[in-house]
Amino acid sequence: MIKDVLVSVKGFELDEPGEVISVKAKGDYHCINGKHYIRYDETTDEPGKVTNNVIKISPSQIEIIKKGVVNTTMTFELSNITTAIYQVPYGNLLLEIDTYLMDIHISDELISVLLNYRLTCNNEFISSNQIEIKVTSER
Repeated sequence: MIKDVLVSVKGFELDEPGEVISVKAKGDYHCINGKHYIRYDETTDEPGKVTNNVIKISPSQIEIIKKGVVNTTMTFELSNITTAIYQVPYGNLLLEIDTYLMDIHISDELISVLLNYRLTCNNEFISSNQIEIKVTSER
């Protein structure tokens, strides 16, 4: 069954107070074989520029897939460093993701995810970050 949902994604650096990147959008949700899928579109300031997003949630892994202005598949696994190619208009970055906190709560009314992770690029530390994801029914 596919449900219409409201998706809220908020991300920021933990080390330095600064810009909070926040996206709120309508999307859809479905669950297949115990995996939760959330799809939504993210618009930019440029007219006609959209990034399609899919968040896949399983008990031990979260994937964030972006296709559009930004292209990447970021995989978050506790105690496991994963890699992601982050494609942006000016080039590609090879990122290493070290997830050290993954808190997932799923109920009929709410999906809530909290991720804390460290990013490195070419073995050089970039930042410690947090992503908060909240998904609620649209009705």
